[in-house]
Amino acid sequence: MLLTLLLISIVSLALYLFNKMIVMPTMYRTKYSKFSNVKMSSKATMFKGDAVEVKHNIDSGKHAFSHYIDLAVSEEHTDIYLKFEGPNPVFVMLSPRALGQTSKLMPSRIDRDDSLINQNFGKIFYNSLNQLKSDANWKLRRNTLMKAIGLSFAPTYIQKLLDCMNRVVVSWKPKTTVDFTNEFAAVETSFMTQALLGKGFDHSQFKFDYQTQSNRVIQITLHEVMARLRQECVSNVDNKLEVLLPFINDYNLCQPFRRIMTNVKHMSTKIQEFLQDSQDQESVYAKVKQETVCTDDELLADILCLLFQGIGSTSHVTALLMYYLNKHPQVMDKCKQVYEEHGITTNGVLQTHKLTTGDLENCEYADYVIKEALRLNTSVSKTAAYRTLEDVVICGVPIKKDNWITLENIGCLLDLKHWHEPLEFIPERFDPESEYFKSPMTGKARDPCAYPPFSAGLRACPGQALAKLGIRVALPFLITNLDYDIQYVKKNILTTPPETEEEQLSVETPISFSNESQHHLEIDIKANKLHK
Repeated sequence: MLLTLLLISIVSLALYLFNKMIVMPTMYRTKYSKFSNVKMSSKATMFKGDAVEVKHNIDSGKHAFSHYIDLAVSEEHTDIYLKFEGPNPVFVMLSPRALGQTSKLMPSRIDRDDSLINQNFGKIFYNSLNQLKSDANWKLRRNTLMKAIGLSFAPTYIQKLLDCMNRVVVSWKPKTTVDFTNEFAAVETSFMTQALLGKGFDHSQFKFDYQTQSNRVIQITLHEVMARLRQECVSNVDNKLEVLLPFINDYNLCQPFRRIMTNVKHMSTKIQEFLQDSQDQESVYAKVKQETVCTDDELLADILCLLFQGIGSTSHVTALLMYYLNKHPQVMDKCKQVYEEHGITTNGVLQTHKLTTGDLENCEYADYVIKEALRLNTSVSKTAAYRTLEDVVICGVPIKKDNWITLENIGCLLDLKHWHEPLEFIPERFDPESEYFKSPMTGKARDPCAYPPFSAGLRACPGQALAKLGIRVALPFLITNLDYDIQYVKKNILTTPPETEEEQLSVETPISFSNESQHHLEIDIKANKLHK
């Protein structure tokens, strides 16, 4: 009897794995290969899925998702990309048309799902707004959070950011090389932790215990913790045990899931200890806590989600700005001229009292430059997954209930049908008077869904106003105080363990310094007005 049960169990498991690993992926490929506006990778494998394509891109020195970029700038029309995470199909909305149609189906027919709460990045900010269904509780929490972040507090944010930039940039000596991506990420981390957690949080001094892959416990900053957790989550998307037996991930039954949860617990506990002692009632955390719309654990998850998504995003965009302004000195000169005309600078000297939301918004050309940097270096490359709650049709493609969908902003931001010369840095494309402003396909105004740098619709990034304010303040601060030249460092974030050293790389025209790019920006400081 026992032998019979064992045999039945083995056969059942074999049939389950055969169906999951071979039958279902084959059926999906066969069905959706018939749609001309659906593309998929020929390199995807049984266990690793499209991670093979990503690794190929990285090994070739390209953006991790350059296959999406190739489709966006192609004459061939692609709305949806069918990717595989291991054997599991995910429908990637790649075009503005697909993004627009999907947004209209949210949240009644497409929404987040509870099964995602403990998946991948969900382990870092469990039960946060990013994972929850779009119900009344989610809406109340989101609105309360956005109100607490709101730009009515902009003067405080601007001063905090100026203080953080001054502390770091003042140390950049002339005739030295600075890792701008890392240094400015430290600025961003310091600013965001003070704004979100409280002014007593000293990013550079606040250390966290972190268990490495070799089981060593080291002490690192919050920025480093976030970077390592990101790397661990991304590198384990194609974990064979998780692919075969998803409950191992759900219940953290083995490494690396146990280690990730240990490090998240260390981080959360130490931040909670700080918050309990904090006297700052003006932090975003304190303002939301006063509204009692969620538990302390849920609020911390929301704050960690903002930190995780925000730390790096502003610095990546700012790095791209520094790169392109150096490569296009006429754009740099025009920005400086605009700042001078609007009193942001006087004879090339920054007037910090003029750094207000109103004065900065009046500098329209500088805003075109920032928008173009966001287009080329999108802060939110792709979203967390959604589940179809019923059968849907998107761009003529039928998708059954209980399938996964993500929104991929790169495809929209570089779509050849909506952008003239999409890989080129052309700030004038946002000027209504420019020939580049209209869609090359229709000659009319672009589809609004062609420009979703912070995603779109109901689930757009709640911290985007704060991020854009940070870039608007950083740009005049940096270009008026620094004279610099540029270099690069290669950083393979998907495959290089955090302990290994970065590898030098010279690049002619990188289009990104985002988390999906391999490139770090280094700058040679020629002159620094702040350095004494």
